[in-house]
Amino acid sequence: MRNAMAMHAVSQIQMISVMVAQDYRTAIEIVGAKQDPVALALEADNRFNVFLFLPAHGHLAAFWRRHTNRLAPPNEASRDRVNLLCDEFHDWLKYEVNRWWLGKGRLIRRFAVLLARWNRVNMLELEEQMMMELTELYPLPRPDTDDFFDNPARFSPYPDVKRNGG
Repeated sequence: MRNAMAMHAVSQIQMISVMVAQDYRTAIEIVGAKQDPVALALEADNRFNVFLFLPAHGHLAAFWRRHTNRLAPPNEASRDRVNLLCDEFHDWLKYEVNRWWLGKGRLIRRFAVLLARWNRVNMLELEEQMMMELTELYPLPRPDTDDFFDNPARFSPYPDVKRNGG
């Protein structure tokens, strides 16, 4: 099941990249900035590193799950159930990326710059800027770390094993 979900994630990230690249090139065409370096790079090279966008995908998926009250399917869920959930998320994601045109041009640009410069060495600052934009637009509550630090054994994958080796 994890493989199926991972394949859906890659497909969804590809969809976002295609939509953002097209949207960015359209915007550049509208304003007549024919020598925009990002648009030229997007036109010249349609490859990208999917790993750059996994944090963004994870954040958007967490937001969708929280606001639609859908949890990740259990391990024993049927492939049909997993595909249905992934398809619902895909449709929501496509709708949201289309909405970015309405006042979220900076987010489109952040994604486009990452797409255009995927093979550069230092992408961390650009990734952070994109994630800050996403976090502002799709806020999530802070994780509750108090429980973890108060009782880390509770979160152990092996609840019968003590952490001190005993």
